[in-house]
Amino acid sequence: LGFKGVIVTDDLEMGAIAKHFTMQEAVVKGLEAGVDLFLVCHTEKLQDIAIEAIANAVESGRVPLQRVQDSAARIENLMHLYVKPATQSESQGKLRIIGSKEHRERIMQILADTI
Repeated sequence: LGFKGVIVTDDLEMGAIAKHFTMQEAVVKGLEAGVDLFLVCHTEKLQDIAIEAIANAVESGRVPLQRVQDSAARIENLMHLYVKPATQSESQGKLRIIGSKEHRERIMQILADTI
């Protein structure tokens, strides 16, 4: 279709998905279909399962590593377009790290470590 943007799911814990697929199935099928960003909004254990499913799919060869790297690049590009640096008052508080170079590097490291 030629769409070059970021594809994001709705919350995978919602019934429309959760009643028909395990978290692992939903995430791997989503990757295969081109999803870049999976929302798992309520349960930390299910978030861990989703991350592990992505790592396993890459390690097994079912999903190429390049596929995940391409998603990471699209998400990074989206962030560069729309995530603005914190204001000075925010940067002196807890929000000072969000969007910083260190924060973006840490995100990329986490992605690399899960694969």
